[in-house]
Amino acid sequence: MQTAEIKKLVEIRNDIRDLLPSFDEKVLNERLAILANLKKYFISQDIQEASKEIWCLEKIIAIQKMYVFAFNQLKLEKYYEAWCCFENIEIALSQLFRHLDEKDDFFPLVSFIKQHSFRYQSLFPYKTFISPEFTVKSRTCSVCNKNSSIRHPCEHKNGEIYDGEMCYQIWSGIEYVLLALVNSPVQKFCVTFLTDSETEEKIDQYNYSILEYLMSCLQSPFHSWDVHWTKIRHPHSNYSHLDTDDDCPCESGESYRNCCLQKSGVLRPHCQFNLSVPPPESIAAVRYPKSTSKKKVEVSGPTKFHTSIAKISEYLVQTAKGDFVKIQL
Repeated sequence: MQTAEIKKLVEIRNDIRDLLPSFDEKVLNERLAILANLKKYFISQDIQEASKEIWCLEKIIAIQKMYVFAFNQLKLEKYYEAWCCFENIEIALSQLFRHLDEKDDFFPLVSFIKQHSFRYQSLFPYKTFISPEFTVKSRTCSVCNKNSSIRHPCEHKNGEIYDGEMCYQIWSGIEYVLLALVNSPVQKFCVTFLTDSETEEKIDQYNYSILEYLMSCLQSPFHSWDVHWTKIRHPHSNYSHLDTDDDCPCESGESYRNCCLQKSGVLRPHCQFNLSVPPPESIAAVRYPKSTSKKKVEVSGPTKFHTSIAKISEYLVQTAKGDFVKIQL
């Protein structure tokens, strides 16, 4: 026989299912407040399955909020902020999918977010990252607050839900051993930027033109889109700043004179978007990236690297083994 609280949980779940995807922050926060009160009751009665159900609902709403925020950051051309948010979404989805059945009503929504977050990430120009190697003096369980090690683990399992909260480790006493430049980091927050050699100010040296064009086409974070890569010839007028003896911009290794200059255009990668909702009529069907001479910059010093590494401490991160960790720097 269902208690009044269980019936209330079913009602609020159905209500949230009908609301999502929703942009109404006030309405979502009201539902979260109801869930928080229900969770307190279920924890007091040691009803673990209901507490876990509420954790899943809270996580789904949090993921959608992050996805909408990342979309809005892209619209504002705050690309690194959006990148960090997509990384946070990826980690949160990894937590959720351990506990969400494929037949669940919310599975299509979070699957949409996972698919499109990956597509957005694939368009970012970031190729080099800082990967820190460090030693950890203390590993504490978030549930029981006991020190945990391989030889002396506590009874709680990383990633499982206890009293409506996910278990993770808290790492402290961090001492860096080395910093490495890598192409495929475990944590994607640590993007490398450059600094101006004279002013020492940060320079974002990356070309975001593909993302900029896509965002001019998209009107909602929940409009579906896909991307296909091919090659087409770009107009020679885009490369008028080059001398004929310069390297060909198609990156063949030959001179411009002996390569694409003899053709109808420069053979370059081309990004084709397939949109579920047509873009505004003012958006050009084809846009070529701007080609300008590069600024003289040099690799940033340790200050910038430390700033990007500090991002790791702002969120739960996932280790190469799949465990979830909160790092205290």
